[in-house]
Amino acid sequence: MHLDRDLLLSLADQYGTPLYVYDLDMIIQRYRDLSRYITWPKFHALYAMKANYCPAILKALLDEGAWLDTVSPGDVLLARKLGYPVERILYTANNLKESEMQQVVQSGVLMNIGSLSRLEKYGKVFPGTRICLRFNPDVVDGGHAKIMTGGNLTKFGILLQDVPQVKALVKQYNLTVVGLHEHTGSGLTRTDSVYQSMHNMLAIATRENFPDLEFVDFGGGFKVPYKPGEETVDYVAFGAEMTRIFAEYCERYGKELYMYVEPGKYVVAEAGQMLV
Repeated sequence: MHLDRDLLLSLADQYGTPLYVYDLDMIIQRYRDLSRYITWPKFHALYAMKANYCPAILKALLDEGAWLDTVSPGDVLLARKLGYPVERILYTANNLKESEMQQVVQSGVLMNIGSLSRLEKYGKVFPGTRICLRFNPDVVDGGHAKIMTGGNLTKFGILLQDVPQVKALVKQYNLTVVGLHEHTGSGLTRTDSVYQSMHNMLAIATRENFPDLEFVDFGGGFKVPYKPGEETVDYVAFGAEMTRIFAEYCERYGKELYMYVEPGKYVVAEAGQMLV
């Protein structure tokens, strides 16, 4: 419990229970820490707002200069209403309706597309536009089987071997691929799985395949402790290795790209208390 016990009791008396209380100072510090861990000069942390879309939290992060990872039109509408500019929002499409695709794209938010079928549907409706592509990193990790989003048995992301089909569709519809994305899983238990995911993604992120890249997004899944005494990740060493891998890649690519990550529960999980 990070908040003072007497303060929590006074809030319960004032507002009644059940009551959620969040430590905004901790949330902001967690968000700032990401830039301390990952020292690449072109870096953005996109808060995964599905972790907690409390408007007060989102507004505090907006004031901090945060970017957002969104997964529903409702996310986008809320973010825009709070004042987030479209340039600081990425939308990851998964099982969305045609009307939802239209709504998000027309808002000006960049679409992150994770399947060949959706890429073709998108290209037919919005030829000549900018997109991000989500690939499956072919690495399995996560705190539970249900939240492991990598590996070829999951529905998330285009398979790495499907790059030729991707390039054909991109050419057919005159699309500009400005970003690549991957997400290994939630509650990642091994730092080496993140490094391997990065290597797998960056192996296809070549000038020959994608000459117009502006960023590569390595998703989220940063682990937080759930039990007293649970081992924590050395995020200083973790960030340094991510920075090193990406720096070597950008040298090969011939351009300094932006690195994105998408922390969600890492930013907010330890900051909340539910009073009953």
